[in-house]
Amino acid sequence: MKRPIFFLLVALATISVITAIPLLPRDSVSFSSCEPQIPLLGVTIPGPIVSNKPITFNISGTAPSEISEGYIMGVAFVSTTGDILKKFGNDFCKLYKSCPVKENTAFNLQDEITAPNNLPGTYGVVVGILDLQKKPVMCAKNIFVG
Repeated sequence: MKRPIFFLLVALATISVITAIPLLPRDSVSFSSCEPQIPLLGVTIPGPIVSNKPITFNISGTAPSEISEGYIMGVAFVSTTGDILKKFGNDFCKLYKSCPVKENTAFNLQDEITAPNNLPGTYGVVVGILDLQKKPVMCAKNIFVG
C-alpha cells in the first residue's frame, strides 16, 4: 500500500517541476561579431528583450587600443531595413570607473537601458565602443526574431 502512494507523490512532484519550467528565466543571449576586422565585444543579456522594459547588457572585452574619456559605449536597435529604432550612448568612462583602459587590458561593465516601444517581430541590436572620431573600436550584434 505504501508503494502506490510513494509513486503517486513522485509523479505529482515531477509534473509540478515540469509545469514550472516555462516560468524559469531563459538562458542568457550572446552576441556575435559585427565585422571580421573589428574586434568582438563580449555582450550578453539575461534573457529575451521585451518592449519598453529595462534590459541589462553585460559587456566585456580586452581593449585593442587604449580606451579613454570621450569614447562612447553605444547600443542601437535596428530594423531589418536598417532604420535605427532607438539608440543609446554613454561616455565609456562614466560606465567603467577604471579609465583609461590600457591596450590589452580586460574590462567588464554593465549598462541598463529601456528597450524601445513596439519592437517589430525581427530586429537587430548592435553594441559598440566608438573612438573620438566615432569609428568602432569593438563591436557585437545579434538578430532577434519574435
